Amino acid sequence: MPRKPDVVTLSANTPQILNAIRNDLGGTYADLVPLAEDTTSSIRAIGQVVMNYESVKNAFVNALINRIAFTLVTSRLYENPWSWAKKGLLEYGETVQEVFASLCDPELFNPRDASKNPFKRYDPNVQSAYHSMNYQVYYPKTISNDELRQAFLSWNGITDLVTKMIETMYTSANYDELITMKYLIARMYLDGNIHIETIPEVNADNAKQIVTAIKSISNKFLFLSTEYNYAGVPNASDRQRQYAIFSADFDATIDVEVQASAFNLDKVEFLGHRAGIDSFAFNATELARLDKLFANNVTYKKIGSNENTLLQSLPCVILDRDFFMFFDNYYNITYIYDPVNLSFNYFYHNWKTASISPFANVVAFSSTTNSVSGVTVSHTSVSVDQGQQATFTATVAGSGVVSQAVTWSVNGVDSSINEAGVLSVGAGETTSSLAVTATSKQDTSKSGTATVTVPQT
Repeated sequence: MPRKPDVVTLSANTPQILNAIRNDLGGTYADLVPLAEDTTSSIRAIGQVVMNYESVKNAFVNALINRIAFTLVTSRLYENPWSWAKKGLLEYGETVQEVFASLCDPELFNPRDASKNPFKRYDPNVQSAYHSMNYQVYYPKTISNDELRQAFLSWNGITDLVTKMIETMYTSANYDELITMKYLIARMYLDGNIHIETIPEVNADNAKQIVTAIKSISNKFLFLSTEYNYAGVPNASDRQRQYAIFSADFDATIDVEVQASAFNLDKVEFLGHRAGIDSFAFNATELARLDKLFANNVTYKKIGSNENTLLQSLPCVILDRDFFMFFDNYYNITYIYDPVNLSFNYFYHNWKTASISPFANVVAFSSTTNSVSGVTVSHTSVSVDQGQQATFTATVAGSGVVSQAVTWSVNGVDSSINEAGVLSVGAGETTSSLAVTATSKQDTSKSGTATVTVPQT
């Protein structure tokens, strides 16, 4: 089970840090290094001892990392503005199984038949999704001997050094975490796997109309529906699990009081159920960092320029907080001394599971007009023998955000086709010409058909 690490606030000053390290190490270190007093001269005297003995310096740096820097990193694991979406630290294993049990089917009661099947199995419709660690990075930082020496020259020197050691590392990690979460929403949206509500382009005049649309979806989330999640399972989201993410421009246009009314929450309570983002589109820096973060991930799809334009017209997303399957798998700080450059190289390892739940409700509000123009099926004409199989693919064309999801169907008396487009022609198929049809899930009025000839024996 994941857990959230205890947050420890580090409020110690330089003398307190020096004395804590001295107490931890004891032995030879404590014999050589005097107690730190609340004066700059005392701190400088300790610095001379630390820097003059290589073993003492190494022991000091190691303790500084393990006791101080790592404590600070742990306390800042959840400073991401979307930290409410994180599930915690997954200390054991690399894969999370998410299980969703759907509704039970009703059975008609008949007293004459009730005693016939008391031990019949009634297995619920259970679906599973697996989320694996897919994000393994580290953040390097170099501190020179001179920087370490200078830390002993002032009363705040050590605390300033600690901040310098980890500031860029944990800030970088939190930044990458946030853009990864944004990417998960963007990719689902661009692939047409998020339910989209079309709204006019946001301005002060139509604010009420748009809030009405948001409120309608928020209300509908309270009831079981298969419409608002990728897996198409009956699910609901109560008010406490609903989170609204607003772009900066949208948030500036629509007053918070008006936004809160959409969730039937007062302003104070609503502020805990909202999150902001500068834009759902990505700037050049974010795109470059995403490419590095997922360079070894075969499922990663880059955000194209046309796709980025579509994201600019996305002002608001409402989702269940369980939409994100985001776990910390491992984090650690290590270091090595570089004798050539007289410096310490620090490495903050940050490994995560970054995924989404197919069962959680999510709706995007967009001013882009999305339409399907047609569906093309591969193998427009093919011959398949009785008892054999053939695989078909479908391409959905259109404008705006176009989902490639289709529903497959086939006529015939002994043939079937599954969700992956694999046609199985039965050994007893008597229909000589089958029609394999792919119907767009986004627009069921659009479909494509392939003709399959079945030679009769």
